[in-house]
Amino acid sequence: MNNINNLKNTEMYEVINMKNKFGELIYKCPICNSVSGTYIVKSRDPKYFTHIYNCPNSDKIPMEKNQKINETLNKSFKYKGLDDLNNKSLNILNKSIESGLIENYVEHVFTDKDTKRRLSYSEMRELYG
Repeated sequence: MNNINNLKNTEMYEVINMKNKFGELIYKCPICNSVSGTYIVKSRDPKYFTHIYNCPNSDKIPMEKNQKINETLNKSFKYKGLDDLNNKSLNILNKSIESGLIENYVEHVFTDKDTKRRLSYSEMRELYG
């Protein structure tokens, strides 16, 4: 499986769900109509999804329709192993993206939970990595 820090691009695109002849889930790119194998469904690593030349989705992370960002990240990047602080932060990020209020996430990660004091960048990184 992949680590989010190894990817050049963390943009996502919505795939078309399909089944192969064995009934396993595979993906189809909505732009170039390329069809994936089964490994991409587990890994989410764009290098395992071959697109046609110059397809704008070729380096983006495939995401199923109506799939929440944190579900995709959990499948792709092993966020299941995060500590409670980072899992809560990831949930707040997902809600902030859905609501269009990303500043809520920024405020959350830059605020000390006990004193409510604003954290410096280095303090925030010390907490969240």
